[in-house]
Amino acid sequence: MEMNVKKTKAMVVSKKNPVPGANILIDETSIEQVTSMVHLGHMVTDDGKSDKEIKRRIGIARNAYKNLSTISSQDASINTRKRIVKCYVWATFLCGTEAWTITKSIAKKTNAFEMWMYRRMRRIPWTAYMSNNEIFTMIDNKQLLL
Repeated sequence: MEMNVKKTKAMVVSKKNPVPGANILIDETSIEQVTSMVHLGHMVTDDGKSDKEIKRRIGIARNAYKNLSTISSQDASINTRKRIVKCYVWATFLCGTEAWTITKSIAKKTNAFEMWMYRRMRRIPWTAYMSNNEIFTMIDNKQLLL
């Protein structure tokens, strides 16, 4: 088996700050050390935290939402739009969540993303001064639990 040294990168995962370096040589060629990389579709960072991966997933899910023009169409019922979001956007966002460490700030960002989608679905601008509970009630007929 042969390794392509030009494509190979190394990363040390540690809780220590700064992360200690690793000097790996293959055929007298030094391997580049990186602080983060995408491996099998998920971002791995040298500190072992999930913050960057969750922000990345929110961005990917936001782009998936923007690519679906049927969600913002008023011709489809709200239940149809919710099902489309659940199938395409939430499935994209929640891929790999079982390995995430959720903090309060990450939970707030996730809730903010959810409310962003609901506001977009109902075409409610930020200047409308509607609370998240009012919008959540319009979408799901339930109260938002914070």
